Amino acid sequence: MDRFANLVPDCLSFASHLNKWFFPIPYASWILLAVMLLLGFFAWKGRQLKVDGAVAAVVVGFGITWILGYGALFVMVLFFLGAGVMGKVSRMYRQERSELIQKKGGMRDSRQVLANGGLALVCAILYIFFSSPVVLVMFGAVIAEAASDTASGEIGVMSRQKPVSLLTGRPMPKGLSGAVTTTGLLAGLLSSAVIALCWLSNFFIPNGHAFLLAAIVTVSGFFGSVFDSFLGCTCQACYYDEQHDRLTEHEGAGGVKFQLEHGWPWMDNDMVNFLSNLSACIFSGLLALLLG
Repeated sequence: MDRFANLVPDCLSFASHLNKWFFPIPYASWILLAVMLLLGFFAWKGRQLKVDGAVAAVVVGFGITWILGYGALFVMVLFFLGAGVMGKVSRMYRQERSELIQKKGGMRDSRQVLANGGLALVCAILYIFFSSPVVLVMFGAVIAEAASDTASGEIGVMSRQKPVSLLTGRPMPKGLSGAVTTTGLLAGLLSSAVIALCWLSNFFIPNGHAFLLAAIVTVSGFFGSVFDSFLGCTCQACYYDEQHDRLTEHEGAGGVKFQLEHGWPWMDNDMVNFLSNLSACIFSGLLALLLG
């Protein structure tokens, strides 16, 4: 029996046909691993991932694709390519000040990869034991949240609007966690919707029920992104650099420790990303149970 025959109901996407052709062939797992290694190598050469980040991406990508098939891989690749393009464009316009404020750099390490993609692998593993569309919705929402958060940050930094605190509405420096712009929020919502449509096209026949699930993925992804900004301006560690009179996510520089302005020292950007991802995952699962 085709191991993907009952993966998702009424699946007629190109990915489903690719699954039926590819996975029954001999040594399919080794070929898939080779493909993942090649993608990881190009991501490293393209300065999108550090070495440990590339290794983590290979493990996550292989696991998810082996369990959920190429439809899941297409969704992840869409996010990865979109994030890469937005990151490169953003760095062309980004001010040096925002680079000094943000702790994370342009190349993602393993912690960043796992914070944004680890839960997607968990959802894929859950699907082995609970073959339910609800789990697939949770998987889609996790990727949509990562895309929404990335787009909000990268596009928001390029916006001419003055960023404001999501909590108080007061002006904030560009690039500081918790700062939002209307442009960034709209970009985040659009990115979440694009991921949701890609997810839909690879897993379901477009119909009323499928579009409802895609709407849940969209809303949940955007919800997680907004929750990320909320955590950024409340719980994430933010420090005061007295020498340059600025707030920053860096704990210190040049051997000088900065004073903690607000938040918890252990709540860094990676932890915020993970919790935001988790919130989108749980929120989408609840909505899918209630409405789907």
